[in-house]
Amino acid sequence: MLGYYNDAEIKFREALKDEIALESLIGQAINYANLGAVFEIRQQYDSAFVYYNKSLHQNTLAKSNMGIGLCLIHLGELYEKEKEFELAKAEYQKAYELMEQISDKWHWLEACLSIARIHLTTGNTDEFNRYIQLAENTAKEIESPEHLAGVYELKHEYNKKEGNFELALDNYIMHKAMQDSVQGIQKANRYMDIRLGHEKNKNALQLQKIEAASKMKEQRKQYAIYMQWLIIVVVLIVLALLYYSYCLRTRSNKLLKQLETIRTDFFTNITHEFRTPLTVIKGLNRQLQQKQSLTDKEKIAFRAAIERQSDNLLNLVNQLLDLAKLKRGVDNPQWKRGNIVAYLQMTAEAFRLYAGEKQVNLMFYSDITDYEIDFIPSYVNKIISNLLSNAIKHTDAGGKIDFVVSKEQRSNTIVIRISDTGEGIAQEEIELIFDSFYQSKQAKNTSGTGIGLAFTKLMVEKMKGYIKVQSELGKGSVFTVTLPLRN
Repeated sequence: MLGYYNDAEIKFREALKDEIALESLIGQAINYANLGAVFEIRQQYDSAFVYYNKSLHQNTLAKSNMGIGLCLIHLGELYEKEKEFELAKAEYQKAYELMEQISDKWHWLEACLSIARIHLTTGNTDEFNRYIQLAENTAKEIESPEHLAGVYELKHEYNKKEGNFELALDNYIMHKAMQDSVQGIQKANRYMDIRLGHEKNKNALQLQKIEAASKMKEQRKQYAIYMQWLIIVVVLIVLALLYYSYCLRTRSNKLLKQLETIRTDFFTNITHEFRTPLTVIKGLNRQLQQKQSLTDKEKIAFRAAIERQSDNLLNLVNQLLDLAKLKRGVDNPQWKRGNIVAYLQMTAEAFRLYAGEKQVNLMFYSDITDYEIDFIPSYVNKIISNLLSNAIKHTDAGGKIDFVVSKEQRSNTIVIRISDTGEGIAQEEIELIFDSFYQSKQAKNTSGTGIGLAFTKLMVEKMKGYIKVQSELGKGSVFTVTLPLRN
């Protein structure tokens, strides 16, 4: 403590709080004893008694015989300072008997010297000689110069009190020699402590430098690893972007090729569709001009054929114009609210003769006879015409076409389903048949422009409906159109 008792008391109290928090009995006992020592040095014996007793209590709870013995010695010393020799002797005796049971002779000597001193003080020379002899023998046995110094000091006091000054001088000399030895040892210990402290600080500084260098090296290593990973990630991202760009470019090229193929096929087909009626019209007209021998009946038949081919040509042109209008959004159709079932049945009847010529059985079914919705008559007519004409065109003789109309109660819609037993559509082409100018491989064997189904889908969507198809190659197709009740 070196005289800084107030600072020592503060530190001991802080340490005591920590030990209480940790519930350490021995730790609390040590700090209570340290506080008792501070008060003893200040000669505040009442406070010292309190803290030594608290330390004794904690040592008792911890069952530490050594701690209990040391506390009893401290209490005996307080009684001795207050001239309460019998009380001091009692505390020393208890400490002596308790510490005699442990193997730590160094601390036992404290109790032995204390009880020898109290017997010397009270004039009990026989007991003094017995205990001082025990102390001297034990101190020599464990080679403790501190305790030997205490032994010779007490023997010096005893010889002086007995008037044996020669022996008293000898013991005094021995006491000083042992004391000097202790001081020498203490100085050596202090020197060693200083040397060890210096070496410790030096090693700690060296260790700090090594740790700093190691930390710096580790940081550089981590930085290098991070940079490597960053470079790898960047390279992977760049490669992914390049691959993505390549895929986009490849897909774009493929789409462009497909578009070019579709466009070429469209112009080939549309040219064929235009050229066929024009060739027929031109041929019939030439015959009317050149053949003077034609009868009136033949002339009427030729003119009817010319008119029919002209109508086909006009219908094709109108279909192209209507498709262009729908795509540009400039079409202005006329909406109507009416009985769509009757309208659909009438449209089906118009195709029954055409189906009969192809030896295809066209049947119309409806679970309702009267159902009013908002629709565009021209659109519905073109939608049904396209679907029925396609079904008839791609169904062989002896085949069947079912035209079914039903009401969907839950969604308030009408469902138009046209199914055939024709050649069907390949699965990979189902998603493409509603694209403009697209023709399936099967359809390429028949005349057509590839705009019918695209046109049909646009008209269905204009009426807020949707169209879907189910088909299997060789088994036929089912086209389903769903239209809402109100628009």
